[in-house]
Amino acid sequence: MSLALGLLMTYMRWYHVSQCAINFIMGGALNGYLTTRIMRYFGANDWGFAASAASLALPSYCCANFIIIDLLDWWSRSSSDFPVTTLFMYGSLWLIFNVPAAYYFSYFGYTSATDKPPCKVSIVRKPIPE
Repeated sequence: MSLALGLLMTYMRWYHVSQCAINFIMGGALNGYLTTRIMRYFGANDWGFAASAASLALPSYCCANFIIIDLLDWWSRSSSDFPVTTLFMYGSLWLIFNVPAAYYFSYFGYTSATDKPPCKVSIVRKPIPE
């Protein structure tokens, strides 16, 4: 949202950069914590893989889409394309804020209490009465 508003109000560009950093921190923390908790609930024990998946998979996909759209805008000589330095700035903000937050909260989610299913599931099939 802050990036979209930054296109409209260029005089508040540093406000949007700070909002982007806050969104990266909060998004990385929530993404790392929830990814690890869900993987731990389903029996995975490798929190490092969960942290890597949380900090790299979805943001890389979003950044790749953003870069492709920007390259298409540049190719069609549109006035709405971003300079390359702006793309590198947002990429460095992502690496500085999102990745450490995802790793820290992934470890925090792994060490917190384990959620167990409410009852034990047996392998033996039993018929359900009518």
